[in-house]
Amino acid sequence: MFKSNILVFSFAIIVSLSAFANIAITPVHSINEIPHTAPLKGKYRLHLLDVGTGLSILIQGHDWNLLYDAGSADDKSGNQKNGNSHSRVVSYLYKAIGKSGVKSCQPAEDGWSGHTGLTQKTIDYVFLSHPHEDHGVMLDDILECYQANNIYDSGRINNTVFYRRFIERVSEEVGAKYKTAKVPAANKKVKIKGKVIDLGNANWEQFKVLDVVHLDDSAFFTILHANGTSHESDPNSNSIVIRLDLGDVSVLLVGDAESGPRKIPSADLDGLEKELFDNFKDLIDTDILQVGHHGSLTSSRTKFIEAVSPQIALISAGPKKYGSVVLPDEAVVESLEFQGIHILRTDAYDGEICPVKNKVGRDDNRSGGCANFILEW
Repeated sequence: MFKSNILVFSFAIIVSLSAFANIAITPVHSINEIPHTAPLKGKYRLHLLDVGTGLSILIQGHDWNLLYDAGSADDKSGNQKNGNSHSRVVSYLYKAIGKSGVKSCQPAEDGWSGHTGLTQKTIDYVFLSHPHEDHGVMLDDILECYQANNIYDSGRINNTVFYRRFIERVSEEVGAKYKTAKVPAANKKVKIKGKVIDLGNANWEQFKVLDVVHLDDSAFFTILHANGTSHESDPNSNSIVIRLDLGDVSVLLVGDAESGPRKIPSADLDGLEKELFDNFKDLIDTDILQVGHHGSLTSSRTKFIEAVSPQIALISAGPKKYGSVVLPDEAVVESLEFQGIHILRTDAYDGEICPVKNKVGRDDNRSGGCANFILEW
């Protein structure tokens, strides 16, 4: 059974952006198909991970890795204290970046016996776009397994166990730079879920809108939204938005940026999408867009999408309901299709038989692990 409005294919396709830039899009049919060597110098690779109901994107250059979110609302098993990892993201990273960390990091399906602990490999930039489980519940496991040099977090406190675990792990990343949109506390401490956590070891710094970070000679990212205030009604409003310029290709990552309540795509812009449109209309014009809030009608107003004018739209979604709705909303998908945008969706096989052999993470009935995509240029 083929699910409509989904770009599903069994071989690589090429999307031409211009005479100078072509993007190869390849579905992952097996975890063993994930490239285990870094891209060549001047080349780039984007992985859209199928984490079930959530978001995780890995971007790689020749000598750096950037992870934007690692969460799921229906796959939270993670690393096991007395066993192996059941995290789909850790399983994916073990292939894409390499084996790393303590024994509990070893994926349950890895099949490599005798793992007693490995030197940690590096993820140069780790982002938690905003403090919701479906964007960050796996990050504490990742920080256990990999060394993070730079950790970006809005700084907006969400008084939950998952966020406390994440910040506890950040506090243990000695030498890492912990960057928030919020001014660091004078005593370098935060209180979450009844526990005071000392972030003095994490080199806590503030980042700001229009900060530019160079990744290599032909790649950099620009911060387009930085808001750590806790008075916002919903952490979605705190989403860290970044534009990446990677050679001739540009990428816009927006987390759960919204335009307000659920409305049809032709409704007026509002909220964070309006802020981005009003202040950075030229900068949001990019080739690849991570679609806001998993394709919800709260986001992706037509005026915003037209300003971004992407060739490729990434929708990371799963079967768990947000309130009473399973995302993406069909009206959003249809609006993107009407504009001629290539759509990649991680929910391609939700509710159907997973066609992937050796899928990412445990081979069970939980969602995720089936519709991963790799984009290279």
